[in-house]
Amino acid sequence: MADDAFTDALYARGLHVPFLHAESVDSTNAWAERELAQGRHTPFVLLADTQNAGVGQRGHQFDSPAGTGMYCTYVLSATPEQMMLLMPAAGV
Repeated sequence: MADDAFTDALYARGLHVPFLHAESVDSTNAWAERELAQGRHTPFVLLADTQNAGVGQRGHQFDSPAGTGMYCTYVLSATPEQMMLLMPAAGV
């Protein structure tokens, strides 16, 4: 599904979050940092079919081959207090 079609489908269901998709990226987290640096507003979701330099908890690096998982980053704005609630819920 094309990015715009997927975003439209989410909007139709009340989920107002822009969606971007790439076949391959270094890391969805690094991609998110680049998007923010270029001025993209939050919230947004990034999804990649593969990652070749994924970064997990405590800086753990990994490769993510196609067809073996869903590699995504959900970027939102939150206060430090909200982050303290989100981190345990997200498992980070």
